[in-house]
Amino acid sequence: MKLNPVTTSALCLLSSLFIATPFSSVLAQDPPATTYQSGFWQPVADFDASKKVTMQLVNQTKIPLEYGVAGKEEEPSVKIEAGKTGTVENVDNSANIAVYPGISLDPDKPFLLKFEVKADPKTNTINVNIVKADRGFMGHRSINLQKTGKIYLY
Repeated sequence: MKLNPVTTSALCLLSSLFIATPFSSVLAQDPPATTYQSGFWQPVADFDASKKVTMQLVNQTKIPLEYGVAGKEEEPSVKIEAGKTGTVENVDNSANIAVYPGISLDPDKPFLLKFEVKADPKTNTINVNIVKADRGFMGHRSINLQKTGKIYLY
């Protein structure tokens, strides 16, 4: 490909500007707090990761639910009747607690759950109110505790 003299001159001028212009140093800055965007990728609460956790699962739906700690398949899942509370004690700082309907439901009309989490880092107690999700909400299925002391919902 052959360049004409005008294009060649313009390229030379641009390249000399980049070479002659000293690069200024830009320091990284903390983003403003307004960058928070809600979604599953954001933690919903904090806990003290240096201690074991107690989790209260409050079934506020009208159906029985079941829950279990992932990675502990040798332990059977635990049933929580409607209106009752299940307790998971001595949970590690890195755990995944799955919660799901305890009865068979119509696959064409899924029963979606929504978790409302309140954590007390002083007592290391996590209260999870489980309700039926409204239409349009994709639903929760697990509570994920991270080694960082953050709680995520999936």
